[in-house]
Parts: sequence; structure tokens; C-alpha cells
Amino acid sequence: MLNTLIFILIFFPAVLALFCYYLGSKNEKNVFPVVIAVSFICLLISVVLYTYPHVIELKIPIMPDFPISFKADSFRSLYALACSFLWAISSLYSPPYFYDIHKKPRYGMFSLLSLSTALGVFLSADLYTSFLFFEILSFVSYPLVSHEETEDALIAGRSYIATAVLGGMLVLLGMMYLYPKTGSFSYDVIFEKAQLIDNKNTLILPATLILLGFGAKAGMFPVHGWLPLAHPVATAPASALLSGMLTKVGVFGILHISFSLMSGFVPWGNILLVFGLITMVLGALLALFSTNLKRTLACSSMSQIGFILVGISMQILLNNHSAIAMEGTIMHMLNHSLVKLCLFLCAGYVYMLNGSLSLNDIKGSGKAYPLLNICFLVGALSISGVPFFSGYPSKTLLHEGMVEYIMLFEPASLAHTLYTTAEWIFIISGGITFAYMIKLYFCIFIAKPEKAQNKKSIPLLIKITLVISALVLIPLGLFPNAIMEKIAIAAIPTFVRGVETHAVDYFSKINIMGTVKSLIIGALIYIAFVNIILIKRKDGKIYYVDRTPKLLEIDTILKPIWNKVKNAGFFVAEKLNLIAEKL
Repeated sequence: MLNTLIFILIFFPAVLALFCYYLGSKNEKNVFPVVIAVSFICLLISVVLYTYPHVIELKIPIMPDFPISFKADSFRSLYALACSFLWAISSLYSPPYFYDIHKKPRYGMFSLLSLSTALGVFLSADLYTSFLFFEILSFVSYPLVSHEETEDALIAGRSYIATAVLGGMLVLLGMMYLYPKTGSFSYDVIFEKAQLIDNKNTLILPATLILLGFGAKAGMFPVHGWLPLAHPVATAPASALLSGMLTKVGVFGILHISFSLMSGFVPWGNILLVFGLITMVLGALLALFSTNLKRTLACSSMSQIGFILVGISMQILLNNHSAIAMEGTIMHMLNHSLVKLCLFLCAGYVYMLNGSLSLNDIKGSGKAYPLLNICFLVGALSISGVPFFSGYPSKTLLHEGMVEYIMLFEPASLAHTLYTTAEWIFIISGGITFAYMIKLYFCIFIAKPEKAQNKKSIPLLIKITLVISALVLIPLGLFPNAIMEKIAIAAIPTFVRGVETHAVDYFSKINIMGTVKSLIIGALIYIAFVNIILIKRKDGKIYYVDRTPKLLEIDTILKPIWNKVKNAGFFVAEKLNLIAEKL
């Protein structure tokens, strides 16, 4: 009986999406009441699934050999709940934000279709179902990126859909290589079959293809190019969903394929570690140099995905002793979703006040809004990993996981040196996070405005959503053992059973000092680099300067390569066409 709830949760928003568009075409005021109602109904169903103590499964036998399979277990139900919560809050925020924005019925329809397909991925029980909903999500979420229909929005939309299609093709190719080895796409069967394969090197190719495919949605280097383009042009509610939830669709696939296929395989753990470290530090640097509010938050999302990938890599490397790394990864996934909800909603209201996202246009615009100030500050301190805020416990566990693995090696060994270097990259990236959040906070709430500010009343729905998105972060940071740790431990059996967990003293001196070290690095980066190199002073005013090195921009590297591949493809196609004409 309860498996019917899974069916309703996934397909109810898709059916109501068409109804939403129909009602909206009659009167645009009907759009968001429908979206809000559907989102909150999904939230209620998700609560039921999450609190139910047993695993619920549902199979839809469309094709006998490849049924569409869903499962509501501890982790899947958790992320269905998180997904529904983000959609509910962002939908509640939308009516005042979209007041002067066109084509509301289209946005409402595709928002609900995206909700439906995202839930389909998070509740999928096999790779085939994950892939199916992953692909549909790519297409139905495209209008969320390009909704404004400006030139920049259309360019970002093309980049997003091209990357998504490429990602889907890579996943499909990986599945084609994988199926002969496992005979099934079920994550449980893949895990069992993979344990019987002696030479796991034969699995690296399909696993890497699937990693890059899902990584395209997650914003992982080198398939991250769409992410810094999409967020600045998408509407604020869409940005909150793209960053907070759609990137986790990619992480979901990476998590499952890593644990099902490559559990305990050290080379795979190292591959993930390299991708994670590059994504983490590159995203942080791009955010530091950015002079656009939402682009900074977008690049920050890329960096935080890097932190999560590092956590997954530590889980693979530590194998049966990976409880701390696993808890940290699950915590940070959830944290990032909730924090970016708060920050992007704050950014949306800053845009409503100024009509711009440029740091030079929004200077001091938040001074007169204490509620906006507090909510943004809570989000900024949380993503920076400041003690007593929600990002602190998850980053602490991720760091402890790295330290735990480093301690397995002799201090003078090459492995010890390399992994210690990785640890310092982790710490410095955390410091850069703090530096660019100081930069944003100073710009919006401390810097002197360019012109006189006319204070406006914050709409009630925006007040409510800002407060909820900020308030939910506070207890997660204040009581990590009572809340976050229990949530993470409950989710671990989705991936592995029998792992010993133990309580962590998050506020011990050694853990606090580890975080303080990262925060001091961040403060020094702001004082010695941001304040001197990235800020220009003239006539008593400050101006933010974009000094992003060309080397950091992925287009600088990949565009020439892509052009050569494209030209080679045209050349081959022309030759084949000539041969076909002769035949």
C-alpha cells in the first residue's frame, strides 16, 4: 500500500504540471498557488516516507528485463524530503519575485516537471531508472535556466543542455560497457557482482564514463562549464534549485556507482580524490575572483561539490573504516542544499532591490535590511564552516576522514606526503571560501552605497522564506550530535552495512583549532589579496575588479579543443556523405 505513495510522490507533480499550465494560461495568478500546493503535498508525502521505519519498494514493469524501479530507504527518503523542502520554500518565495517576470505558466509547468524527475532520480533503485529520469530532468530543467530569454540566458541554456546531453551520452556509454560484466543495472546486484570480479581495473572505463556523465550535472571539473553561466541568468528560485538540488542529482549517481561498483578499490578512490581536489580549489578561486553575486555563489557550489567528492573518495579509500567520511559526506550534501537555498533567496532579494547582480551596483544595498543581513550572515557562516553553524560539523568530519587515512602511512613515505598535501589543499580551499564570503558580506552590508537607497518593504512571503531557510541551519550547527549525526548515521545503510560508527566531539579543542586554522587563512587572503588586488579605491569609493586569470576559465582551454573536434566531425561527415552518394 505504501509503495503507492512513491508513485504519487513522483508522478503527481508531472500530472499537475499540465494542469498548472492550463490554469495559468487562463490567469497567471493561478500558477504559483498550484506550484506551492503541489510542492507542500510532496513535502508531506516525503515526511511519511522518511519516518516510516522500513524500506519501501516499487517496480513498474514497462519492459520485462528493465522495469522502472524505485526504493524509499534511509538515504533516498532523506533526499526526497530535502528535494521537496527546497521546492516548497522556493515556490513560496516565487509570487513576489515573479511579479514583473513574463511567462509564469511555463515556469510553473517546468518547475513541477523538474520536481517530478528529480524525485524520480533520488528514489531510483537501479542505474537504468536513474539514467531515465536523469535524462528527462536535463530537458525539463532547461527552461528554468533560460526563462528570462535574454541573450546571456539563452547562451547559458545552450551550454547547460549541451553539457547535459553530453553527460547523458557518457552515462549511457558507461552502462553499455557495464552491463555485460554485471548482467543487471540494479545497484544491489551490481554490488554483488563487482565483489566477484578479481581485476577491478576492467571496471575503471565504465565507472569513469558514468562518473563524468553524472559529474556534468554535479558541476564537477572538467564538465562544470555550464554552472557559472547558468546561475547569474536564472531566476533566484531556479538558482536555489539548480545549486541546492540538481547538482545533488549528479552526486547521487556518483555515490551509487562508486559504492556499488568500486567499493574499496584504491585507484578509484584516488581518481575521485583528484577530481574532487581540482573541483574544490578551482571553484573556490573562480568564486574569489568573481564580481557577480550569483556567479560567486554558483562557483561556490562547484567548490562545495569538490568537498563532497573528496568525502566520497575517502569513503572508498577507507573502505570498512569509513564511517566518519560517510557521515561527513551525507551531512555536507544536505548542508550545501540548505545553505544555498538560503543564500540564493537572499541574492534574489538583493537583485529585486537593485535590478543588478554586479558587486559594484549592489554595494551597501543591504544596510537598511537587518532581516536580510542576518539571514545572509547565517548562510555565509554556515558555508564557511564557522563553529556552531551548520557547515562546521560536516567539514570537520570530512577533514577527520582525510586525517584518518593519512595516519595509515609512515610519516616519511611518499603516500603520507601526497595525502598531507591534499589535506592542505582542503584546508586552504576552506579558507578561500571564508574569504569570498567576507567579500560578499562586506559588499552588500558594509560598503558605502553608490547612491542614496530608498528603503522598500520586504514582501511577507519573502520574509517568511528567508527566515525559514536561515532558521533551519542554526540547530544543525548548534546540536550536531543530536540532529545531523543521527540523520547521517541513519542514511549509511543505503550504501554499506556493518560499518562501526562512534560519537564525535565536534567542539573539542583539536577540531575547533583545525577550523580556526582555515578561517585565519581565509581572513589573511581577504586582507592581503582581495582587499589589495581585487578592490580598487578612487575618490573615497571602492570598486570591485574582475582579475580572473584566463587559465581558470574552462572555455579558454576546452573551446579550441571542441572546435577542432567539431571540424574533424564535419570533415568525416562530408567524406561519408560522398561515399554514400557514390553507393
